[in-house]
Amino acid sequence: YKITTEKPRGAIAGIQRQENGSIEWSYELPITCRLSTGLKDQLIPILANILEVDQEKCWGFDQFFAGTNDILHRMVVDVFSLPQASSHRIYIHSYNTTTKFLDAVFKQTNIVPHHQEYFFEGHLYELDPNLQARHFCRTTESSPLTLLSTSEQPEDVVGVRYRDREWEIAPCLAQALAVPFALQSAVGAAHQTLRLGQALHRGRELLARGLHWVMSSPRSIPSPRSIPSPRSIPSPRSIPSPRSSPSPRSSHGSCSSSSQPLPLPLQVDEELSQCSHSIFDFQGALDGILAELLKDRQQVHEDKSIRQMECCLEKMQTIYKQFKKARTCLRLGYNEEQIHKLDKLNLGSLARRVLAIFQNDCVQQYQEALALHSSRMRKVCEIKKHLKRLSNRISSCSVEMMECQDCLQGVGVQSCSPTASSCSLRMLLLPSPGSRSPWGWLCPCRMQELLEQMRSVTCDLQFNNSIIER
Repeated sequence: YKITTEKPRGAIAGIQRQENGSIEWSYELPITCRLSTGLKDQLIPILANILEVDQEKCWGFDQFFAGTNDILHRMVVDVFSLPQASSHRIYIHSYNTTTKFLDAVFKQTNIVPHHQEYFFEGHLYELDPNLQARHFCRTTESSPLTLLSTSEQPEDVVGVRYRDREWEIAPCLAQALAVPFALQSAVGAAHQTLRLGQALHRGRELLARGLHWVMSSPRSIPSPRSIPSPRSIPSPRSIPSPRSSPSPRSSHGSCSSSSQPLPLPLQVDEELSQCSHSIFDFQGALDGILAELLKDRQQVHEDKSIRQMECCLEKMQTIYKQFKKARTCLRLGYNEEQIHKLDKLNLGSLARRVLAIFQNDCVQQYQEALALHSSRMRKVCEIKKHLKRLSNRISSCSVEMMECQDCLQGVGVQSCSPTASSCSLRMLLLPSPGSRSPWGWLCPCRMQELLEQMRSVTCDLQFNNSIIER
């Protein structure tokens, strides 16, 4: 009566804490509900509309059947959000495109579509905007699409949401000797504890595996090893400074008079040297994280806590089956009664063992993995920011070196031209009085050598810049 006369629109449940008291209405399913967030989002509108105060807005059977049939015809795509350490199930139609899928992921993760990047089985998984969902790779809970955010700001870690099972197992064990049906509840609570332990174990594995994939991908984090040190290429110090020359640009027209003054080659060399040191620092940090991830994956693989919980649960089920079989007898002998009492004690001991493994091994290891994952993701975000800045700096150096090359090339052409004036040649070969300019000792052969070196430097810088931009 309360539901059909007082329920607010959109509410799906309510709690009345005292007789004839007010009702606390709820608009979402509780945390203990095992349904995924994606399925909850599909079911809540149906539950809210099948009973409404306004009969005109209340769904009939046709609408209810159409709504439930729509859910059944959707396909499921499993997604693991690496920045948030959370698993999601996306329910979409097979004819929906990637754009619809990205919007559905955004509703559950709050990661905007243009910041979403996916990995699958160790490789970058590129989704064409017009690709239909039926052509997506087949995913499972243990093999989902791994979602990475390309945003420079780290996401808040969520992890697996759960409730401690001690509040379910402890009362069952306390009543096990007095209430026989409490044994069934204890076995059921142990089943749920095992399922939750498996979810935590799977979460640890996905964290270590996903971050290892991301760091191994050159497109997500460019490998600093692919960028050579400036010391391995011809040093710009060997190139004379155009600023110290007697204005060769204005004399020979090789550079525009309105262009900005070019930096000294020494300054460019220092910039490249700083980039080199930063890159090697980042490489050391990435190598350290990769070593930790390999160690974590090995520990997850060798973890026996789930197997121990499964063994305890198998013994509990055996005891419970024997207890159910014995209850069919009208009367038990003294020895059988004592055996059953001992079995109850053993079942309680096994249930406590399951709870202890869950709390001391599964939960503790998962919390430690979450803390490490949060710090690693922050470190990776910082490295990506610095690499982006390095990309801009290297691009700037590349442009400056190309300008220097154009200027020197113009000077070299003028100095090698048979029609060059004696005044211009004298300006190139002889230093001005009181000037320490190194332009005086340059000769055409040396200029050609410098030009070749500059071309090599420019090509290397452009190649390195393209690697980082990818």
